[in-house]
Amino acid sequence: QSKFKHDIVMDVKTEGTHPVLHGLPTTFRIEDEGYRLMWLSPRNTVLLRTQHPDADPPLAWISAYDRARIVVIQLGHGPTAHRDANYRRLVRNAV
Repeated sequence: QSKFKHDIVMDVKTEGTHPVLHGLPTTFRIEDEGYRLMWLSPRNTVLLRTQHPDADPPLAWISAYDRARIVVIQLGHGPTAHRDANYRRLVRNAV
């Protein structure tokens, strides 16, 4: 079972050069919910990470499912995140 905590400020780091990351800085800060104890396939390709103690490191990833292009964005649980320019670019790129 996962746990979450509201309104934490996380430092975020991009991983790699995937098109979903185009135009994002290599590091940025965002206020959002943090989730802990999530199960993620080790075959996923992680795009964003944090080292915040109240959040699991992966914040966005490409699913390991081979028959579809699936981008999972764990961020985006409130108006502060929705107004964040980096979050908006991430979602736009993913779409």
